[in-house]
Amino acid sequence: MNEGISGLVYTDPQMEAIFSAKSQVQSMLDFEAALNNVLSQRGVIPQEAAAEIGKYCNADYYDMDSLVTRSQELGTIAAPVVAELKRLVPGSYTDWVHWGATTQDIVDTGLMLQLHRGIEHLIEGLHAVGDICCTLAAEHRNTIMVGRGILQHAIPTTFGLKCSQWALAISQLVRRLLQLQDEELAVQFGGVTGTLAAYGSDGFDLVPLLAAELSLAAPVAPWQSARERIGYVAAVLGNIAPTMAKIALDIGLLSQTEVGEVGEAPGDSPTSSALPHKRNSVSAMRAVAAARSAANHAGAIQQNMATENERSFGGWQVEPVLMARLMTSSGATVLAVRTSLESLQVFPDAMRRNLELTDGLIMSESVVYALAAKVGKATASNLVKEAIAAAAASGTGFSQCVRADPDISAQLTAQEVDRALDPSRYLGSTSHFIDAAIEHFSETKRSVSDDR
Repeated sequence: MNEGISGLVYTDPQMEAIFSAKSQVQSMLDFEAALNNVLSQRGVIPQEAAAEIGKYCNADYYDMDSLVTRSQELGTIAAPVVAELKRLVPGSYTDWVHWGATTQDIVDTGLMLQLHRGIEHLIEGLHAVGDICCTLAAEHRNTIMVGRGILQHAIPTTFGLKCSQWALAISQLVRRLLQLQDEELAVQFGGVTGTLAAYGSDGFDLVPLLAAELSLAAPVAPWQSARERIGYVAAVLGNIAPTMAKIALDIGLLSQTEVGEVGEAPGDSPTSSALPHKRNSVSAMRAVAAARSAANHAGAIQQNMATENERSFGGWQVEPVLMARLMTSSGATVLAVRTSLESLQVFPDAMRRNLELTDGLIMSESVVYALAAKVGKATASNLVKEAIAAAAASGTGFSQCVRADPDISAQLTAQEVDRALDPSRYLGSTSHFIDAAIEHFSETKRSVSDDR
C-alpha cells in the first residue's frame, strides 16, 4: 500500500508485506486454525476435524485476486475466506469450519496479529534510529551550538543534547509499543453479538485459551462493539510518525544554506532536477511527507470509534484498511529517518560560527544571572537591557558593550564577565541529561531483549 506524495513513493517494503492482502488472509486463517485447536482440546469438535481443517489454513492455497473481488460483494474479505476454507476442507469436516465464530471475530483478531508483527518491525526500526542518536549524542556531547526557541537564537546547547532528546523520545515510544503488545492487542471472540451463544455457558472459558493459542492478550469480554481498544492503539501508533518528523524537521532546518550545521552526505547524483549545486536532505524530507499522511489515518481511526449497537454498520469493516495505511506510513517515516541519520554529516565549525553571529547576545541570560547574584534579578535584567540597547544603537557588539559598561564592571570582575560570556560555561546539566537519555534508551533495549 504505497503512499504516493508529490510524485514520489514513500514506503517500507517489510511493513507493506506485513499488511498485504496475503498477510491479512493468513492472519485470519491463523485465527481459524487456533480456534480449531482450542475447540478440539475441549472436545467441542473432533480432533481429526481440527487436524484436517488446519491443513488448509495456509494462504498459499488461496487466490488473492478472487478473494478481493468477492469481498466487494460480501462487504468483508472474511466471508470469502471462510467460504473458500469450507470448499477446500474435504467431506464431512466442512461442517466444523468456523464453528461458533463470526466474520468480525476473524477480521479483528487477524488485525491484532498483523499489528503484533508490525509493531515488532517498528520496534526494530526505532532501535536502529535510537542507536544512531545515542552514538551522535556521545560523540557531540561537547559540540556547542545555538539553542533555538521559536526559530530564534535562545541560549547555547550542544548537538549531543539535541540527539539525546531524539533518543529519549524514541525509547518512550518503544515502551508504549511494548505496553500495546502486552495489554491492548487482544483476541476478539464473541460470536454474532458478543455472547458466544453457540458454546452455551462454556464460551467464557474459551476466550483465554484462544488468546494463549495466538499469543495475544485475553480481554475481559468480547469487544466487537467497544472500539476504545482500537482507538487507543491508533493513538499510540499515531505518535510514531510525528516523532520521526520532528527529527527530520530538525535535520532539514539545520541543513538550510544559511545555517549549514548538518546535512545528508551527497550521493552520486544531484537531488535537484534544476539546480546542480543543490544537495537536498531527501530522506528527511521523505520522513516529513510520510508523517503527514500517517496523521490523517490515525485521526480517521479514532473518528470511527462511535459504533452502532452490537455490530457497527461500516465501521470495523474499514479499520483494517485505515490501520494498514497508518502502519505503512509510520514504517516509512522510521525507515526514512534511519536512512537520513546513517548519512548525516555534522559541521561543528558552522555551529560555532552561528553561535558567534550576535557577538555574545546569545549569552544575555548568562550575564543576567551572573549579575543577579550581586544586585538581584530585577536590577540585573535592567543592566543587561541597557547593554543590549547600547549595542543596537552604536552598532557595537553586545560583548564589547558589557565589558565597557561601568555599572556592570562595578559588580563583576573581568574574569567573571568573560565567564558569563563563554558559551561552554553555560550548559547547565547538559552532560548529565545526555547520560540519562542514553541510559534510558539502553534500559529500554535491554527490557525488550529480556522480554523476548
